[in-house]
Amino acid sequence: MGAQAGAALKKCVLELGGSDPFIVLNDADLDEAVKAAVTGRYQNSGQVCAASKRFILEAGIAEAFTRKFVDAVAALKMGDPRDEQKLRRTDGAVRFTR
Repeated sequence: MGAQAGAALKKCVLELGGSDPFIVLNDADLDEAVKAAVTGRYQNSGQVCAASKRFILEAGIAEAFTRKFVDAVAALKMGDPRDEQKLRRTDGAVRFTR
């Protein structure tokens, strides 16, 4: 697609999403790992091609990481997209009523 667009001198923007893993090992600082995991998954409301989609956890920390991650996600606040302390939605009622 990029080559075809380039041959015709047309602008082309491609979103090439992946299935990016977030790997946490037994010796990780869990608080830092959870903070990075929440950011990696929910940055830009998760609409990033490199957003963490699969979490691979070593058995020794899986339960503790999962508990902390769930708590951190539950603490996220939805709100005004101009407020950087809030998780912003990417769509709204206006779009669904058209």
